[in-house]
Amino acid sequence: MMTSNYTATEVAPDEAERLLELSGRFMDDGLSREDADKQARKVMRADALAPVPLSEVQKIERKRIWYWDGIFTTGLAVVAAKKGLLKSWLALRLGIAMSAGLPFLGKCTKKSNVLYLAIELD
Repeated sequence: MMTSNYTATEVAPDEAERLLELSGRFMDDGLSREDADKQARKVMRADALAPVPLSEVQKIERKRIWYWDGIFTTGLAVVAAKKGLLKSWLALRLGIAMSAGLPFLGKCTKKSNVLYLAIELD
């Protein structure tokens, strides 16, 4: 079995051992040191994206941010009404106001990045 001469840099000490182990395994499979290191780092990133139990997610403290005072907050918002009642224009004007942090329809907005997608279903 080959041993890895990998010196782990830019990782926390507790992650270095895991990185060395993974890199050594990839080198045992015939990869060069550079390729083994790349693969080991990919595995470490994938481990960081592993599923989290719902019980852990519920423990995360979330801060509510009001983007349009008292109307739109963090999460999903839906603007629904009959056809032709200017919902698209409302969303566009609100997006412009939010991108600049300007009041809209008499209520404050929080300056933030805005992505407006004009996806009409007609």
